[in-house]
Amino acid sequence: MIQYLSVNALLILSLNSLYHLDIILLRVFVGNPQTGVYKAALVIAEFLWFVPNTVRTVFLHSMSELWAEENVDRISELSSLATRYTLLLTILLAIGIATLGDAFIPLYFGPGFERSALPLLILLPGVIGFAAIRPVIAVGQGKGRLRILLLATFGSSMLNLVLNLALIPS
Repeated sequence: MIQYLSVNALLILSLNSLYHLDIILLRVFVGNPQTGVYKAALVIAEFLWFVPNTVRTVFLHSMSELWAEENVDRISELSSLATRYTLLLTILLAIGIATLGDAFIPLYFGPGFERSALPLLILLPGVIGFAAIRPVIAVGQGKGRLRILLLATFGSSMLNLVLNLALIPS
């Protein structure tokens, strides 16, 4: 149990680093005003993860039970449906945010944040991809085999760090 919790904590830390490390690096390289513009876009992008995070939470408990029963067919069926519907809803929300972002951002954050519309558009494909893998993460967590998830997430975090270090200063 301690090993599972330790690896799960590392997994959550690695997942969170994917979208918080860039805030730290932006503040270091370009300063607070530009970081605020990016953070505003990130806050709106994170709203799109409400449904995928909810699905992941619900799936974590039900998948654990299905793995204990070794009901692989049901796991496959549920994860496929959940991934499709989560992806569809997130894409629809992303299209809405992309379309209305120019009007919504100044309304929500104030007129000084109009420049957040472009970073938001740049973030949306990653938001969609991250939303699509949430049910898959829940299936892996429910099975109790977190090492593969941790390695994939840690690898993504390292790639994110390298790309941020290369691209932010330029």
